[in-house]
Amino acid sequence: MESWELRVEMLERRLAELESRGAVAAPLRVANRDGRPLLEVDSDEHGSRLVLFGSGGRRLLEITEEEQGARLSVCGPLGEPAAAVSVSPDGYGAVTIYDPSGHPRVAVYGEPAGGVVQVIHENGREAAGLFADAGGGYVSADTADGARGASLYAEPGGGRLRLYNAEERTVVAVGATEDGGGSLRLASPEGRPAASLASDSEGGLLSIHNRSGKDAAALGATEPGGGIFGLFAADGRQRAELEGADEGKLTLYDAAGAPIASLP
Repeated sequence: MESWELRVEMLERRLAELESRGAVAAPLRVANRDGRPLLEVDSDEHGSRLVLFGSGGRRLLEITEEEQGARLSVCGPLGEPAAAVSVSPDGYGAVTIYDPSGHPRVAVYGEPAGGVVQVIHENGREAAGLFADAGGGYVSADTADGARGASLYAEPGGGRLRLYNAEERTVVAVGATEDGGGSLRLASPEGRPAASLASDSEGGLLSIHNRSGKDAAALGATEPGGGIFGLFAADGRQRAELEGADEGKLTLYDAAGAPIASLP
């Protein structure tokens, strides 16, 4: 019986020796015959880090532990960052693509409303973006200095396109109306409405606005299928109307907007 106990004790000691040989404490550095690093493992109170090197000693891959999760970095020919996969502070995944100089050029990450894709200018500002929100998709294009240039987005009522001037004011807006038609709005450099074109089931409507943004003239289609043209005062009140149906009709209005004469 004692011999079995001795053999078990000896085997346990041998197993403990093997286990201790298999466990290597950080920091760890593995090098080739020329002394060039192949693998490095390090750990401290902030987390762990693993670096894989190529045959020439250049950095190929790095895995680091961050506060919000892990980060995987793929390096370029000179060891500079080429791409990285990480976890954002709010728990979403992120992918970043770098240029040869190590500056980020493309970023893809998640948000509560959906995914985000950013194309970054050489000066570090966002040049274009693709987003998703509660209403649908959104595409933006910015200038090199970070000012808004154009935006395209979809919402339950349809799509919309906006163009901005140097002061980031909307000067052109194209979209869908609530009743399913199309609309085009032009604005002055100050952002005031200048002209608008809309369509519905009856036809089209063209409106010209004055400096105050009020209607100055309007041209449209009537329900019977004829055309109608209206002129307005500076305060937006209608002063004249020309309607073309079976017979043409001209109506004039006073300052209060009441008709005062008509032909025929």
